[in-house]
Amino acid sequence: MKRSIIIVLAAVLLILATVRLLVKTEDEFEDERQSSIRNLKYDFSAKVDSIVVVNSKKGRGFLVCELTDGKLTGLLEDSLNQRLKNHEWMRFLFFNSKGQAQIFLKDVFNYNVGDSICVNSNTDKFYVYRNEKPISESSVSRAMIYKVSWASWLKNN
Repeated sequence: MKRSIIIVLAAVLLILATVRLLVKTEDEFEDERQSSIRNLKYDFSAKVDSIVVVNSKKGRGFLVCELTDGKLTGLLEDSLNQRLKNHEWMRFLFFNSKGQAQIFLKDVFNYNVGDSICVNSNTDKFYVYRNEKPISESSVSRAMIYKVSWASWLKNN
């Protein structure tokens, strides 16, 4: 009887420790994402120059943007990615060969060439306007894509 109680208690403790590890790890991932978004310091406006559909069935693709206000550099996100511990990489903007910013979205068919985009990563806001009227409000964190390093706890940091 004592043996089975000890086995059950050990199993419960193991399950609780596993759950705690998973929750702690997810919190670390979210903290790193939010920190990266704050460090982007993006505050710009752009017009949608073209739309590149990558997956027509799922509506995924890029809004190719022409900057109208603010400054952007393709090196900022590369620099931030070098400091990541729990992610292999994170990206909000991609840049094409012409230096135009591209935003990857899952609902690209909702947007048109000529739409205006306003991004402020300090407030984690991402707006799209058509004819000066808002058609979409989202967040930089929702539009950001990333690859998680699932073995991050094994790395020598």
